Parts: sequence; structure tokens; C-alpha cells
Amino acid sequence: MPLYIEIDTRVPEANLRWVSVGQCRIWFQQEWLLNVQILFYRHTFRLSAQTGKKKKPAEKKARAAKPKNMLPKLKKGWQVLRSCTVQQWQLSIDTGDFAKNAELYPFTFYPALCGHLRINFTNENYFFIRIHNQVWKMLMAYLRR
Repeated sequence: MPLYIEIDTRVPEANLRWVSVGQCRIWFQQEWLLNVQILFYRHTFRLSAQTGKKKKPAEKKARAAKPKNMLPKLKKGWQVLRSCTVQQWQLSIDTGDFAKNAELYPFTFYPALCGHLRINFTNENYFFIRIHNQVWKMLMAYLRR
């Protein structure tokens, strides 16, 4: 069952779709909205309305300070990230300065960026990416040493 992640800044929207299971979509339409659909359940949340009463922080008990090692977590996260496949991406840049745009324009012909990077002179800036992954690949990457 494939997992797709799409982020598009032309229309402020991000979409996470797990085929046959559900999807989660966040977008901006006068306010930020979150739509969650899992099998037969569907609900739309207003994220600006989620600011409720603030809880008082509980008093923390003094404990011996133990240094946390973040390196194993970063390695696991990097392994899971490497299991993803970028299907499509586009980046369009306009710096607002014609001279700087002209300096950056030759990068559009670089073979690795050809068709993905656009340097334009029309004040158009956006980023689009579509990522594909299989759940079993993420699990294997996470469980690998």
C-alpha cells in the first residue's frame, strides 16, 4: 500500500495519502484547515479554533540530569527518509533582481536540475514536491540496525 506526500506552495496545501487507508490534508482558505479521512471516518478541523485554555504547567520534580543522546534517533530518521522516493519536484525562483536572476539562470540547464528548476523574471516563487514510499520500506528502514 503506497504512501504519497504532496506539498504545493502555489496553493498553500499539503496532502498525505495512504492508499486504501486514508488521507490527511492541510490547506489555507481564509484560515488553516485540516481534513482527516480514515476509512469511513471524515472530519475537518479548524486549526485557528484549536487555541483553547492554557493549562498551568505542572511542577517538575528535580531529577538527576541525564544527557540524552539524539544521535540514534537522527540515524533512524535519516534511514526512514532515505527509503522515500521523490517522484516529482519543481522549484521556481524570482529574486526580484534582474541581475541576480540572470546569474542564476544557467543553473536551469544543469542536467540534474533540468525540468525541475525554473529561474523566472515574473515574480513567481513556488515549490512543489511529490514523495512516494511503501509502508514496508519505512518499517524495514526503521528496524534495520
